[in-house]
Amino acid sequence: CLAATQCLNQVKNFPRHPTANDERNRIVFSGILGLPWDLRFSTLITLGSGLPYTILDATNGFGPNEFQVRLNEGRQKGSFPFDAPYQSFDFRLQKDFLIANLVSVGVSGEVFNATNHNNFGCFENFIRIANDPAGPNPNFGKPNCVTTPARRFQVGLNVAF
Repeated sequence: CLAATQCLNQVKNFPRHPTANDERNRIVFSGILGLPWDLRFSTLITLGSGLPYTILDATNGFGPNEFQVRLNEGRQKGSFPFDAPYQSFDFRLQKDFLIANLVSVGVSGEVFNATNHNNFGCFENFIRIANDPAGPNPNFGKPNCVTTPARRFQVGLNVAF
């Protein structure tokens, strides 16, 4: 580096970190099954290891080179895939009726997030200073919001010609 400002624009000054959408594992199952009486059952099951969150680390203090912002290093708790932090079980049942020679009407019922699983977000991300009289943050890593809606139902009608 010839000047101090030139040294700032080097790759080593920009460390790698996970992105906000860095979900390490995600499995999606889908299936369609024909049932008696010309019913059609379909499903979409999604299991994910959850999104990361940024950690604000004041363990060493708040001074220069002490306070650390650890971009997207926090991870949700849960064992993937059996206790996946993100879960969505969606089901659909449909019946089609032939009305005329080339016209059919379909009636469907759907349930989204059938297990009513809480997919959490907004994690408490502050780590207190090491000698804080209040001790460590007891809520660190705990969620403060739910990121997906609760169980929902939907009824539909479609016409094909």
